[in-house]
Amino acid sequence: MSWEIFFELETAAKKSQCFTFLHKKIVHNFYNKKIAREDAEDLAQDVCVRVMQNLENILNKCQSVHHLKNYIYKLAKNILFDHLQKQKRSIKAAEIEEVYVETPEGVILEKELNYILYGCMEKINENWCEVLIWKDVEGKSANEILLLSGVSERTQRLWRAKAKDQLKTCIENKLQNE
Repeated sequence: MSWEIFFELETAAKKSQCFTFLHKKIVHNFYNKKIAREDAEDLAQDVCVRVMQNLENILNKCQSVHHLKNYIYKLAKNILFDHLQKQKRSIKAAEIEEVYVETPEGVILEKELNYILYGCMEKINENWCEVLIWKDVEGKSANEILLLSGVSERTQRLWRAKAKDQLKTCIENKLQNE
């Protein structure tokens, strides 16, 4: 079986063969990239489903087998990249949660971080800080903040961005100086 099967899809049986062929190729590609078996199979299935759902559009774009292979492998690479990014984020979140286990070190670290955070928040413009807290900590909507402060949604976004930038810079400076 070869990639030409994609251009000869008249029956459901051919589509099933196409799905199986594609799944094997993508799983093999992920194995070569040292991806765990279960992850490789799940990701390959995601790729196959996306390809089969949009097959007509893909075939219209890709007039040759070479273009089709490139398109599908690029899609597989993007799906793998997204998966690895999510894994990386979940690992970081798990590491952070482990630090805050109720141990004496965790309690001390949390107090130090809060001290740095509150110290930096005192240096930010008070109005910017209020909007940042209302939106990002308390989860208030733009309309609720408008009622509380009389500030338009556009100005709220601007103030939050400025507050976040200043907060980030201040925290980085304090952490470097310690």
